[in-house]
Amino acid sequence: MVIIARVANMLNLSANVNEATLARFSDSDQISGYAKNAVALAVSLGIVNGNSNGTLAPKAELSRAEFAVLIERLLGLAGLID
Repeated sequence: MVIIARVANMLNLSANVNEATLARFSDSDQISGYAKNAVALAVSLGIVNGNSNGTLAPKAELSRAEFAVLIERLLGLAGLID
């Protein structure tokens, strides 16, 4: 997520980010301290939506398909793809 957030910043994508952004996810306490702002930005921008069970699963590995969706959402927000 940190890399996604850095690219979002490079593309001048921004959103209001605060602690409440992550509060709706039951496992938000498992997000590493260094990544909290990055994850909150990705959630605020709509790049990350979490799982259907109300979690983010920050310690889980992403599949290639899940990562492709993140990249597609990021590039779409930046207006680089339709």
